Amino acid sequence: MAVIKNLIAPFQKVLINKRLCPGCTMPLDKAKKFPYNPESEMTICQCRRMYIYDRSSDSYRRATLKEAEMFSKK
Repeated sequence: MAVIKNLIAPFQKVLINKRLCPGCTMPLDKAKKFPYNPESEMTICQCRRMYIYDRSSDSYRRATLKEAEMFSKK
């Protein structure tokens, strides 16, 4: 299982850097965005994966489980 994860992770990073969802390849700029904190937004793709958009670095990253739980409690 770890071997597969090690093979897939670089491809996922490339897709996120290109602002595409690794799950469905939808452009993350077209996904739904919600305020998360003053410097970032929670982005939810149509495939329901959650990302954090950092305004200062103008980049996306996958939301951690803790961040997703905090967002769902709001």
